[in-house]
Amino acid sequence: SLAFFLDVPGFVPDHAIVDFDNLYPPSEIVDYDADGFRVMMANWQCCTENLAGQAVGLPLGVVLIGSGKNILQALMAADWYETQWEGARADLKPEDLHYLFGRPADAVLRNNRNSGKERNELHIWKTPWRLEGKDVWISVITHLIGQRTRLEEALAGARFDPNLDEGRDFMLQNIWYSQSLRKFAWLDGGDSSTSSEPQLDFNGAHYYTDGFRVVLWLSGDSVSLTEVEDANWDKPSRRHK
Repeated sequence: SLAFFLDVPGFVPDHAIVDFDNLYPPSEIVDYDADGFRVMMANWQCCTENLAGQAVGLPLGVVLIGSGKNILQALMAADWYETQWEGARADLKPEDLHYLFGRPADAVLRNNRNSGKERNELHIWKTPWRLEGKDVWISVITHLIGQRTRLEEALAGARFDPNLDEGRDFMLQNIWYSQSLRKFAWLDGGDSSTSSEPQLDFNGAHYYTDGFRVVLWLSGDSVSLTEVEDANWDKPSRRHK
């Protein structure tokens, strides 16, 4: 099993226009060990922000550990596909986008479900952190149930499943089954809500979550399903069920 990349004429993925090596000055880079990372994340913000950096957006439910190359290899192996800025976000108003670290997502990738009638959408930001020397990326994942056709979606907008944990849990299984996962862990973010008392993001969308994040150590090489490690950090309680 191997992965390789080819440039497609006329297609420039959104992440290709980001200068990842110079996103942060060296003084902002912080390297954590496992214990320090858990403490930091337990006290860090739960969600994305709006353009002004004030209103609460969507929970940051998925943390990816690895180099940019390995992240991309793992996602491609799991049938995620890249998007272009023009197709994924350029038609949205700046105030409708989700921000983190003062900018919209560095990359948006999609994974089709239900014969293309639904999809998962992953918005990824590179953080100024490293976990035991490896890059840390944080993301929002949504399960877009949208409209019945792309035309309906273009006219009326896409809708996502308010149970955000469904997309997060799918992500863990998807990466595991694609044999791109080395290790995983659960982190208790503490900001939970229920289906009977959902929260609202700044665009007015309802959602609920048990408040846990999943941390995925990704590999560019194949990893047997039985060799994946559980870091045994926290345990989801399924508080909204």
